[in-house]
Amino acid sequence: MQHRIRSKWASVVLPIVILQLLKEGGLDEWKVMDSLYRLFGSALNEKDAQQVIKVLISEGFVEVSEKTGSRELQVNKEGLRLLSELLEEYETTMTEAGLEV
Repeated sequence: MQHRIRSKWASVVLPIVILQLLKEGGLDEWKVMDSLYRLFGSALNEKDAQQVIKVLISEGFVEVSEKTGSRELQVNKEGLRLLSELLEEYETTMTEAGLEV
């Protein structure tokens, strides 16, 4: 039960975490996935994470550049705006629920 709850929570915050990771600087996809595994452990659904990355790219929030056989991901201005909005929504939801952020 705890694993399922943690897995659901991870899928909700994946866009925030991925954009935050990329905000720090460009990373290749493997480094993003490695960072996610370190954060979420076995609760991470790899397919969900890859799907979020694909959506962020296709919707124009993350740019891809090919470098020496790997795909480097970089958040752009629209992605930073989305991150800000998602963080604001998250904080509002947590505050309304009476939880500290």
